[in-house]
Amino acid sequence: INVGLLDGRDPDAIRKIPMATGQQEIWVSAQFSQEASCSYNLCSTLDLTGPFDTALLQAALNDLADRHEALPSPPARDGLPQTIRPVIEVPLRTDDASKDDDTARAVRVRAARQAQVTTPFDLVNGPLVRSHVIRLGKDHHLVLLTVHHVIADGWSCGVLLRDLGELYAARKAGTPAALEPAQQLGDFINFMRDPEQVEARAEARDYWVKLYDGALQRVEFPSDRPRPQRRDYSARRLEIQLDPAVVANLRRVARDSGTTLFASLIGGFAAYLTRLTGIADNPIGFSAGG
Repeated sequence: INVGLLDGRDPDAIRKIPMATGQQEIWVSAQFSQEASCSYNLCSTLDLTGPFDTALLQAALNDLADRHEALPSPPARDGLPQTIRPVIEVPLRTDDASKDDDTARAVRVRAARQAQVTTPFDLVNGPLVRSHVIRLGKDHHLVLLTVHHVIADGWSCGVLLRDLGELYAARKAGTPAALEPAQQLGDFINFMRDPEQVEARAEARDYWVKLYDGALQRVEFPSDRPRPQRRDYSARRLEIQLDPAVVANLRRVARDSGTTLFASLIGGFAAYLTRLTGIADNPIGFSAGG
C-alpha cells in the first residue's frame, strides 16, 4: 500500500472512538502521578549499522503514525473516548556521541534510555509516541522508540518496529511499502465490544476470581530492607548469563517433562518461593501475548 498521506485528506479532521476496557484501566492508573504514568512508557531499541538518514527516519515515523491510528490517538480528559488525529509529526530528537570516548558514550546512552522511560507523555494532547536517535559512529546509530502503554503493548511494539523498518526502506527506495493493511484500533475495539467477546471475558474473569477467592495472601520475602509503606515506581532489571551447560541441562529437563523451557523455569521459581515462604501454592503472574 502507499504509505504516504492520501491526496485531499484534511490534516485538521479528527474523529473519536471509544476506549477499550484495558486502555481505561491504564488511563486511570496513569492519573495517580507522573511516576505512575511513566511506569507505562514502553521503550524499544534498534541498534543499526550501515548508512543512515535521519530525515528518512522522520518521514518513516510519520508514515508509521499515519498507518496505525492508535499512535495519534490521545485519550479524552475523562478517559472515555480517544481522539484520532490523521496527521502528526512524531517527535524525533537527535544526538551525536560519535566523538565521545567509550565511557562517555555509554553514559550518554544510559541517560537517553532513562529519559525515555522517566519523561511523561501528555496524555491529553499527545502525541503518545516519540523517538531519539543517537549517532555512535559513522555508520552506527541507536534508535529509541517509545510509546505509552495506553495505545500499545509489548506485542504491538514488535509490529511497530517491523513496520518502521519497511517504511524506512520504502522511503529510501522511493517506492510504496510492501505492507498489508494494518489492523486498526477502532476495529479492535469494536471486536472487543462484541457481546460474545464481552461474555467470554466475563466468564474467564469469574473463573479466576473464584479459583483464588480468599486464597491469595501477601507474601513476605526475606530482604535487606523493609517494604516501603508507600508504593513507588522505581525498578531495576537484573540480567544473569547462564552457563551453556546449565542451559542445555535445563532444556533436557524440560524436554523430558514434556513442557517448555519457560514452564520449567517458572516451576523452579515456584519451588524456590515455597522454600522462602513455606507456602505450597504461590500464584505467579507474568506477561504473555495471545
